[in-house]
Amino acid sequence: MSDPRQKTYSRRQRWSWLLLPVGGSLIVSSLIYHQFFSQMDSSAWMGIGIIGTLCILGYVILERENLRTKASQGSAQYTSTALGLSALFLGLVIVINVLGVRYDKRWDLTDNQKYTLSDQSRSILQALSEPVQVTAFFQIGDPVGEDFRLLIENAQAESKLITFELLDPLSEPYKVEQFEITSTYGTVVIQQGDEERRLESSFKEESFINALVQLTSNTKHEICFTIGHGELELNDSSEVGASVFREALEKQNYLAKEINLLREGGIPESCVATVVAGPQYDFQDSELMLLANGVAQGENIFVMIDPGASPNLARDMERYGIIVGDDLVLEQNPKYQVVNGDISYVILDSESLSPHPIFSLRNPMLIMRMVRSVDADTEASGVQVQGLAYTTENSWAEQGYDSSEMPSPDLGKERIGNVPIMVASEVIDASALSLLSMNSQNNVPIETESLANTPEEGAAEEVTDGPADKAPEIKEAAKERTDGSKIIVIGSSSIALNSSFTNSPANLSLLRNVIAWMAGETAQLNQGADDDATAGLQANALQVMLVWIVCVLIAPVFLLIGAINTWWSTRVR
Repeated sequence: MSDPRQKTYSRRQRWSWLLLPVGGSLIVSSLIYHQFFSQMDSSAWMGIGIIGTLCILGYVILERENLRTKASQGSAQYTSTALGLSALFLGLVIVINVLGVRYDKRWDLTDNQKYTLSDQSRSILQALSEPVQVTAFFQIGDPVGEDFRLLIENAQAESKLITFELLDPLSEPYKVEQFEITSTYGTVVIQQGDEERRLESSFKEESFINALVQLTSNTKHEICFTIGHGELELNDSSEVGASVFREALEKQNYLAKEINLLREGGIPESCVATVVAGPQYDFQDSELMLLANGVAQGENIFVMIDPGASPNLARDMERYGIIVGDDLVLEQNPKYQVVNGDISYVILDSESLSPHPIFSLRNPMLIMRMVRSVDADTEASGVQVQGLAYTTENSWAEQGYDSSEMPSPDLGKERIGNVPIMVASEVIDASALSLLSMNSQNNVPIETESLANTPEEGAAEEVTDGPADKAPEIKEAAKERTDGSKIIVIGSSSIALNSSFTNSPANLSLLRNVIAWMAGETAQLNQGADDDATAGLQANALQVMLVWIVCVLIAPVFLLIGAINTWWSTRVR
């Protein structure tokens, strides 16, 4: 009578041979995972390897009688020889791998040496005296993250003081919260002591080295924000505040500073850019002259001006070749409207934007509400002006907007279709820049409640009364003029509100790009990829999975079938 336990054991033996290829495949896959993804997840490859080892051990236990029998037969000699050669080959692979790690050498075959550090970068890295921690957040399979990993490995070859950690934000929520990561397109945090610098748009060598230099030198660019006219509050964390914009600048190692033009006597020389963010009260003539004088001396200004607000400031932009309309832009194109159909919203995509460095955005979808037209005066002297953003053909610039009536375009009176709302101007001849009052109605400074206080001692003197066509220049105008100032005007401050970044992260990216462009930090802009003569090997998640299936599953199965066929043929003979 047969033993049931013996039958069960036989059935196990019948399928036990599957444990060998499965275990081998798992071990090979664990080695591949460790080689390419170990920095993403340091424990997964170990678990896969352990499971593979257990499968092979289970095969040995279940087939121990057959293995013992085969070892006692003559064919064991051939088996031993094959195992010896396999062990020798494995040993050679290990030795080569050890030598490769110890004597690491890379060859950059790209035409422009994309993966080779410049001599200047190498000198900066070699001069590091304190440890630097680089933490990168990229999703698995992101080619940008892979390029950055190679960059940091090259940097580590020049300096042992750089430590690097590559994390997947989807699998590291605690780290994401700890480092306050908000971008889904990659973020790099560079730390030295209590100071840090962030990369969130460009991750190339120039961006990394510039950030490293600024971090190690402890220098911060000052971004000045005018106050006294009801501008957006930098410390207001509500939906209508601008605290997110300020925090983003600070993460980029900028220093946000509030200034009163009258008390400062003009734009401080330490300001690399001066931001006028949505003033609700108008500027005095003397303040406008201080702004103009600063621009003539090389200062940069970024103005966000809302519909109906600050008519003097809007008119004064004409001296820079920028015409700010007294209107409200309305959009009727359903494709560019929000869900509830509010036509006061303006949505811009790549088709709406002109080529310019500030629009180096991965996802150029900008959203603003309550926008006025801003046009370029290409005939203005001393400046080079460019229109940056336009609405669709279904929009128009409504004049005399009345919320109680249904608005409609007025043919022949209002601008209809492709309304400009953003303009950039660069001073190419400061000597031709007018420093006279642009107020054509009168020359009396406008008194507002927010500017009623008497300026402190040392503030600039206010402009005295005189003919409207010949206003006196302020004291500082006698200084030497400098070309190269940059001016950008946007017809709405809603782009900088905290609430705007929820639905349009590109709003914040654009603001950062504007500041970086004005500060001359073009490396912080998200430039397009280089055209290399020899392209790098890149693969997405699906391609990586296909390679894994072919190498780890299909190829071993065919090898196993061949081995079984050889064994069976030998046994038959």
